[in-house]
Amino acid sequence: MIKKIVAFTTLSPLLLIIMDYPASIERILPTAASIVGYIGLIMILWSIILGSKPLARLISSDYVELNKTHRFLGKYGILFALIHPFLEMFSYLENISWVITPSLATEFDFHISLGRLTLLVFLIIWLSSITLRSKLKYRPWLRIHYLTYPLGLLALFHIRDIGFYYTQSRFISVFFSLILIAYCFYLAYLFLLWAGFFKNHYTVKSISKIGQGSEINILDLETTGKPLTSQPGQYVYIQMHRFGEVKPFSILENDGNKLRLGIKNDGEFTSRVGELKPGHEIGVFGPLGKFTQQGHNDSDKIIISGGIGITPLVELSEKYFTPNSFFFVCNRYRSDVVDLDRLKKSTNNRLYEVYSRETTIENERQRNCRLDKNVLQEILGSNNINNYKIFICGSSPFMNEAIKNLTSLGVKRENIYTEEFSF
Repeated sequence: MIKKIVAFTTLSPLLLIIMDYPASIERILPTAASIVGYIGLIMILWSIILGSKPLARLISSDYVELNKTHRFLGKYGILFALIHPFLEMFSYLENISWVITPSLATEFDFHISLGRLTLLVFLIIWLSSITLRSKLKYRPWLRIHYLTYPLGLLALFHIRDIGFYYTQSRFISVFFSLILIAYCFYLAYLFLLWAGFFKNHYTVKSISKIGQGSEINILDLETTGKPLTSQPGQYVYIQMHRFGEVKPFSILENDGNKLRLGIKNDGEFTSRVGELKPGHEIGVFGPLGKFTQQGHNDSDKIIISGGIGITPLVELSEKYFTPNSFFFVCNRYRSDVVDLDRLKKSTNNRLYEVYSRETTIENERQRNCRLDKNVLQEILGSNNINNYKIFICGSSPFMNEAIKNLTSLGVKRENIYTEEFSF
């Protein structure tokens, strides 16, 4: 559905131009430039909107699909953004320096330069997200990505001031005027959200630390207002201070007024989480996501967690674990496992612990190795594992290896569900 909505609104400028202002022969090139520019603008705006969870969740709950569409629009919207100024260059009989050289000589030149600035900002964002993403750390990349918000305004004011069809076509004028108004409300909403509004507020009840191979903070929160209602596998964004950074974390437990998160200490933000004191108020936005949704029933399951990837799977096992299901918890050390006692209680002796560095083995359901094809085959035995729904969460290498091992045992890929992070 989301793809149909995006396609319709992206192609709307073309339909509106044809309906309202048929192009003459001498205006074929300027018309083509306008259409390409309008389509590129809509693609950019959709990319911005779908990249923002607060608004995107009003469109669809499938955040993985939303994120894929967001990336597709950003990746290929650059083509229209690049083609547009070159078509205008040919239309004005200018040379290539005209495309990149800013000019403030006249009001008309100023508005064209807004378009040049829009293109430059878009190129910076595009290069940081498509070409340089693997080389940039998260925080610098995020700050560059914030340029998307003024980018939308620059593009809208660029066409508002000099767009031919904007000034000549009633439909186009109304269409983009409404978009401009809506975009301004959207920016105002994001600012208020950043300021701490439209969030559920919780206070820190306690923080406990576990882990030998890595430090994990177990954050216990209590609501000071309306509690969140969530399903197993969902996640929330937390904000420790107004106008502060926000980050997403899977819900470990949500029991009415109490919310529990397991957060691995692996960066500046997560280290600050570990320094919070009881009574500190934080903003919580969500819940989001639909991982494990296919397992919210009495079907038999194979659940595989790696490291902190256990957090969205604990509630799934408590609420929907069946007598024939299996749970594989993989970690370096036993002390790194979040809520191990809870898992033992909910899985009824169907929990298998696989530790890569643990030397003390207590029973036949523990292994000192990595989870490979042989371990899976030994434990699952003669069960027809294609009758199971399989849920995997962990690091990307861990999940890829688990999928490879399972498919080598004959598991169909469509029976495997992974946490494809949509944040």
